[in-house]
This record gives sequence, C-alpha cells and structure tokens, in this order.
Amino acid sequence: MKIWTSVATWNRKKITEIVLKQLYNHKQDSFLHVSDDYSTEFSLDDLSKYCDLVERPSKKLGIHAMRCWEIEQFLKTDYDLIYFTDNDAFHDPSYIDRLKDVYSRYKMPVSLYNTRWHVMNTVREDGDVVIRTTMPGISQLYDRKMATYVLNTVKQIGVP
Repeated sequence: MKIWTSVATWNRKKITEIVLKQLYNHKQDSFLHVSDDYSTEFSLDDLSKYCDLVERPSKKLGIHAMRCWEIEQFLKTDYDLIYFTDNDAFHDPSYIDRLKDVYSRYKMPVSLYNTRWHVMNTVREDGDVVIRTTMPGISQLYDRKMATYVLNTVKQIGVP
C-alpha cells in the first residue's frame, strides 16, 4: 500500500517546520506532498526542504477547495491512499504503519484525532482503535474510491 501524505499549509512557520520535519523523517515509503495556499510566512523553497513536492494551486482556495485540489493531485498518481493532515498535527514515528494497519483492518475511511477531547462519545472500541459514527477528524485517510466519491460529491453540491 502506497500512501500519498498531503499537508496543507497556512502560515504558522515555526510549527509547520517542526511538523514537516517530523513527517519527513518518519515517512517510510509514503510520498510527502505539501500544498501551500499562498502562505505569507515562507516561500515554496522554504517548504521544499521538508517534503518530496510542494505545490500551490493557481489561486488562493481556502480549506475546503484546497482539500479538493489535493484530491485532484492525488488522483493523478498511482498511490493507493491519501492521508490528509494539517501543518500543526504531530505524528508518532510509526504513523505510516498505523495508517496501513487500520486501513487493512477496516477498508474504510479513517479519521485520526490527536487529543483526548476528540474521542469523547465513543461508539465502540476495538483494541486501541476508537470507532465513531462521525467524521472528519484532524487527519483523514481515504482510498482512491472514497477520494473520488468525495471529489464528485463536492463538485455536485459545490464547495462552500
């Protein structure tokens, strides 16, 4: 399973550098893609130090349209899964193994939460995985089928 890790950036230079360094150091066989929505605190060259590829869309998009743009970039590749995360989310060194394990077990979209507050109202626990009926979390993992579905649905209803 090949994972395309996509990080959208909006300023916050110091935390972004820490997060991207951490993701890059532990990316294993994933591809680290940074999507910058015209941040003013750093250049594309600054960001390129911490990823495999950094890109900007043709115009400033905002969070919702930016996620759609990231899906479009992912669907042009041969990667199996896209993992969205934010430029302020810290990851355990084994996050790639964890994503592959959870996806292999459930074959469905995965949302990760990085605080205890996010996991209140638990529906069911399966070992150390909390299953909830709501989405999304701070980070999301989609397969190609779900990414295509999300993109097509958003195009039908429009992006806020």
